Amino acid sequence: MNRPTIMNRPTILTRPVMFRYLGCLSIIPSLALSGSAMAQVLVPGSLSYGPQAMAVPTLDSLGLLILAGVMLVLAVLALRKQSTVLSLFLLAGSAGLMTVHGPAFIDDALAAPASTPLNNAQGGTVEVLDGVRQFENTSGVPLTIGSILAPSCSGGSLAAPGSDPLGKCTSGMILANGQICSTNFPGCAPLVCVPDCSGKSCGTDGCTGSCGTCPDGQSCVSGNCTSDPT
Repeated sequence: MNRPTIMNRPTILTRPVMFRYLGCLSIIPSLALSGSAMAQVLVPGSLSYGPQAMAVPTLDSLGLLILAGVMLVLAVLALRKQSTVLSLFLLAGSAGLMTVHGPAFIDDALAAPASTPLNNAQGGTVEVLDGVRQFENTSGVPLTIGSILAPSCSGGSLAAPGSDPLGKCTSGMILANGQICSTNFPGCAPLVCVPDCSGKSCGTDGCTGSCGTCPDGQSCVSGNCTSDPT
């Protein structure tokens, strides 16, 4: 005996259910707008460099510390020979070099971030990001730092600038081969979403909160509770 075929009845949304459904959909554009308004992107800056016009011998921090050690040894020898004036002069010079370049050398050795190589002897341009960034001359010849363009923040504002790094890169600065200079530019400041429920009794506040909910029998439409049709 053949059983009668039972057709699936299509789901029909009643007017109250449909009204509530449309009310929920009305908050989607505001959520999307809120999300797009909060998007921000850090735009990298740049640092250009080129060959030095005329080479000038320079010493890095390590070389100056070695020189300070040699002066200290000479000061001890001079003191043994009762040459007090020469000994004091050498001690003062050694102490000055260690005071100025000692902390910089220790800081670079213990907490140096990965450096960006400046490896083109003919010059070039490299990317500059936020935070402490180091740039090392690996070209084999002295280089001159050209223009330095700070990063910017698209869709927002920059945070407060930090302190100048040791060996700050400056325009016109000459880097000997193997020498490093640094930048410390701020990144994008954290965005603060301000809730807005003016003229609204329900729905999203434009951030992650709510302006309220509607009681049974009402739906939220454009920020206001509206009675469901019967």
